[in-house]
Amino acid sequence: MNYVIFRNRDFLLYVIGQVLSELGNGLYLIAITWLLSEVTGSKGIAVGGALSIYAIGDIISGFFSGPIADNLDKKRLLMIVDSLRASIILFLYVLYVRRSLNTLSISVILLFLSLVTPFFSAGEFTLFPLIVEREDLLQANGFITGIRKFIGVISPAVGAVIISAFGYSACFLLDVFSFLFSVTTIILIKYRSNEKSQLQNIMKIQRIYQTIGDGFKFIKNSPLLFRFSFFTLLINLVTAPFELFLLLFLSRDNFGVNAYGLILSSISFGVLFFGFLTGIIPKRYSSLQLLLYGLILMGISTIFLGIFKALPLIIIVSFFIGFGNALTNIPLSTFLQQTIPNDKLGIVSSFIYTMASLGAPVSLSLGGFLSDKIAPQILIIATGFLVLFLVIFGFIFLKTENS
Repeated sequence: MNYVIFRNRDFLLYVIGQVLSELGNGLYLIAITWLLSEVTGSKGIAVGGALSIYAIGDIISGFFSGPIADNLDKKRLLMIVDSLRASIILFLYVLYVRRSLNTLSISVILLFLSLVTPFFSAGEFTLFPLIVEREDLLQANGFITGIRKFIGVISPAVGAVIISAFGYSACFLLDVFSFLFSVTTIILIKYRSNEKSQLQNIMKIQRIYQTIGDGFKFIKNSPLLFRFSFFTLLINLVTAPFELFLLLFLSRDNFGVNAYGLILSSISFGVLFFGFLTGIIPKRYSSLQLLLYGLILMGISTIFLGIFKALPLIIIVSFFIGFGNALTNIPLSTFLQQTIPNDKLGIVSSFIYTMASLGAPVSLSLGGFLSDKIAPQILIIATGFLVLFLVIFGFIFLKTENS
């Protein structure tokens, strides 16, 4: 398998920084989610409410992250965001050590994290076409996803061990150091820039609002992108509560944090496995076709996850959920990068991702409410069937045979 991106110095520098950053994120993720279930007593409405607040912040920043990523120096943006995230997690660490954490304080911290994180995603998304050749974008997206999920395979299990041995605070502190390491490696990256007056443009608030309008007009004038945006909204509306249902299912049935870590690792391993196969994907399949095939696998696997009761079977089917997730999301990023001009890539893509997230706060809150009335396993099965129904709709609505 010939990965030409291995010869790209700047891409490799970025990967090195993200390896440790992703490890810290994995430790933080399992710590904060399991801690949230403990603090709330596994009440669906409380957990769903906290997660919906995160989704709201993600939507708010989504409208601005694209224009800022298009107009601000990519390195500067990524460095600022990771420095802010390190500060927020450090504050979380201090609150936990002082025994001041509750549902409200966790929700506020999640809100601040959600407000800054989209800027990193937008910065990375617009950075790749500047440091990676166009024909290598699929490999680059696949590899960075694969390496992150390789760390994701390790980090939940490691996080569970650290929580058992040293407590949640150790996971939070390690995440702080991982963000600082990411900042260090980003400083060393060099890239070609075809943008003018980047720092001047970002100071013009009027320009930011104008670029948001430009992004909407671009999507409106592209029938395929317009339909694609609506379809991603429907998919996200259905799938947003899945992690909530999974967390409540495991905590209420007393599987424990170790089982939770193993399942998250299995999902990540599925994403990892697909990520390293991107170099051999047949060219005859379009990105949209691959996306829909991934949703089929996710839907079927999700149904079986809700049906199975034995932990080994749940772990196995979780692998296929992760594989289907990668088969959906990697072609999605590649489709947008190949379809949208570089100078509009940030705003148009962030507009699409933000539209897709609009239903998340509602579906998470509703999912939390329903999970207090209906067994989470039943809701997981229903999610799988709804995904399969949307796939049928997608094959017709997106007209992939002409894409």
